[in-house]
Amino acid sequence: MKRHNIAIALIIAFQSFLFTGCVGYPETPMEKWPGPDDRAEIVFFFKKDTTNDKINHFLNYEIGVPDPNGRGSDSMDGIRGLFVVYRQGYQGYALELLPNITPEQRRKILDVINNSPIIFRVYENVIPNEVILDPSFKEPNGTSNGNYAGPTKKQT
Repeated sequence: MKRHNIAIALIIAFQSFLFTGCVGYPETPMEKWPGPDDRAEIVFFFKKDTTNDKINHFLNYEIGVPDPNGRGSDSMDGIRGLFVVYRQGYQGYALELLPNITPEQRRKILDVINNSPIIFRVYENVIPNEVILDPSFKEPNGTSNGNYAGPTKKQT
């Protein structure tokens, strides 16, 4: 009987620990990370024939800064984060910039992206899932996909 009481006490203590340890802190709300349905400051797409190796090189060495210890890379100054975007058969990325980015940092980021030979199109201040890369493109169900958002870089 005594072992049974000890086991029950341990189970109750463990459950109490779990419930109190999982309580959120109202003063630090969870941050929502942007996604393809949220407005992004810079969105760019690679040309369709761009290989994964070229994309990785661009992300790690052109808009990325390699770690001096060989442990990956960091983003250029002014970039807070990025996420992959797929539209109409094109792969691209949306950039979230730091709130305190300087005009010079923003210009440098755009210059690197616009001057890359593997970039198809660049957009600013758009919702990635609303970008139309090919106005004649139809979804598999035959519908068009939103309003046309013109590029800030012309197709070459």
